[in-house]
Amino acid sequence: DRPDLSPEDREMLIEDLVREITSIWQTDELRRQKPTPVDEARAGLNIVEQSLWKAVPHYLRRVSNALKKHTGKPLPLTCTPIKFGTWMGGDRDGNPNVTAKVTKDVSLLSRWMAIDLYIREVDSLRFELSMNRCSDTLSRLAHEILEGLSVEFYFCRDPS
Repeated sequence: DRPDLSPEDREMLIEDLVREITSIWQTDELRRQKPTPVDEARAGLNIVEQSLWKAVPHYLRRVSNALKKHTGKPLPLTCTPIKFGTWMGGDRDGNPNVTAKVTKDVSLLSRWMAIDLYIREVDSLRFELSMNRCSDTLSRLAHEILEGLSVEFYFCRDPS
């Protein structure tokens, strides 16, 4: 209904609409019972997965493009203009339902979600960027990173 929109703006509007509908569709407005802190954390992480995970990078690309258009320089890769924080599972402000076990469970759930999201992205990149050959420099760098990750993974694992 908006012929004045560019194809990019139209696509973004449709993506926003899909995210909003998905978010609303997965929301039970009438709760049958009081949610636990872990339930609240799951709902919050669902918002991260369904909306923020794609929306924030998309928005930052738009900011970077606008910045490049007006200044000639894009947003630096190390720049983090948006930061998120949460008290999910850790708001010990008198809520008797938030215990050390709840905090640990929510922390583990959050870590699992982060790992899952990153693994999906890496799998997508592996498909998009698959190659048979690369330069000696890139090969050497990749091996160094893999060796470093193996050592880091070994020393950072939870011993239990």
